[in-house]
Amino acid sequence: VIMNIPHLSTDFITAIGVASALALRGKRKRSLSTSGAISAFAVGFIRLYAGKRGILLIVFYQLGSLASKYGAEKKEKLDAGAASGDSERNHQQVLGCSLIGALLALTHTILCGEEKTVSFTRHPLECLLTCAIVAHDSTCLADTLASELGILSRSPPRLITTLRKVPPGTNGAVSWGGLIWSAVGGALIGLSWWFIDSLISNVAPRSPESAAAYILFGTTCGFVGSFFDSLLGATLQSSYFDESEGLIYSDSIDAPDDAKHISGYEILTNVQVNVLSIAITCGFGGAVLSQVIFL
Repeated sequence: VIMNIPHLSTDFITAIGVASALALRGKRKRSLSTSGAISAFAVGFIRLYAGKRGILLIVFYQLGSLASKYGAEKKEKLDAGAASGDSERNHQQVLGCSLIGALLALTHTILCGEEKTVSFTRHPLECLLTCAIVAHDSTCLADTLASELGILSRSPPRLITTLRKVPPGTNGAVSWGGLIWSAVGGALIGLSWWFIDSLISNVAPRSPESAAAYILFGTTCGFVGSFFDSLLGATLQSSYFDESEGLIYSDSIDAPDDAKHISGYEILTNVQVNVLSIAITCGFGGAVLSQVIFL
């Protein structure tokens, strides 16, 4: 029956199957709420149906999930969000770190068609959109690894705006461990991107030179994205510290009355900070960095 329906291509069926598997797995493991699972399916389908580079979303999802689970007990002693036990991501959290990438992938499919060689000279629009998508994924993984693993760093974190020492888990705090994990996250997306492109016959040759360019792009975007995420978190997102419990709270409503205000103003939520930092890095990666690295 499927053979007689032209629009049910292999890519379409594969995207449906993989996106369904990821959403159901997240729901079964209680890392996604019902709304989060539905959103994850929609985003996953768009990214995977748009082309093989959609596999980067799976790379981010798998590595991000592993990082979130690592050291969970210690995180619960530092961050009130982790201590609450509410680990299910809802639709706002899922879309906050994936909607922009899905929209860029959809735009690429409509305007550019199949994936092409990353060259700003030969395919300027395709290169811009592809680099913006990779910048998106690099920022997401870099920020996730920096947040989830950086909080476990032995070096004391410092507020990015003043460099004064603050408790682990403070919004806008950076540590050497977090910076290293930011670089690792971006580099992993860049390396994965190069490997995926090397499997697409009409896209890119497999060579050390091209791999270096891809990894440099991913690493740079990871750093830039993490920087803006920290800067926005330190200024437009508040942090409160409960000294008796040793926990960090992100707003005054949840924080105890005697919690100490550490930094920032209650203007943006964590999701909004993520969206804004991702948008800035997508613009930088697509419109600026792509012309420097992929001429």
